[in-house]
Amino acid sequence: MIAQEYRIFGVRIASRAARRWLVAIYWALMLVVCIGFVLHQTRHGVENLDPWGLLPIFVGNVSLLGGVKVGGAVKMFSGRQYMASPTPGDEGGLTLFSHHSIYPPDANGTLDEREQSERDTVHYTAYTVVRWLALAMYFIYAGFGAWYPAWFPRVGPFFVFLLTLVLWSLPQSLILWSEPDMEEAL
Repeated sequence: MIAQEYRIFGVRIASRAARRWLVAIYWALMLVVCIGFVLHQTRHGVENLDPWGLLPIFVGNVSLLGGVKVGGAVKMFSGRQYMASPTPGDEGGLTLFSHHSIYPPDANGTLDEREQSERDTVHYTAYTVVRWLALAMYFIYAGFGAWYPAWFPRVGPFFVFLLTLVLWSLPQSLILWSEPDMEEAL
């Protein structure tokens, strides 16, 4: 399920250790984004929140981890191709922040039965975690509201933002974290 030719900042992600570093750095970056969101919301309120300004964060998530479209570390889950196929003789591959062409390394871009089964299992696990996270966030939200009702408009948008980040990123993160090495260590 991993795009074997994918590189981020020139580093191949064939080894599990490299992918785990990628996931750890990704979630650290998302923590910084969440802190920035909370700080902006506490200073300026929800009225000054620009939903179009948040859109690049979600689009960037998809581009980095993949799974939903061509161009990430996880193979695209559907067989659709959104980018042009390579021209004959073109040796490009899946890259990020590089000068190479970006397109699927194989023409069909579909997952085999084993990969589909693993993907379905990972998605079920991820969405089970998100379901319990959403329930916990609801009780926290209700607790904040019962304690101090003026916090409802302050805490609610952050919880929606956090839940959206987790929904878009957790399945791909679990795939990247748990897939075994794709090549022997040198």
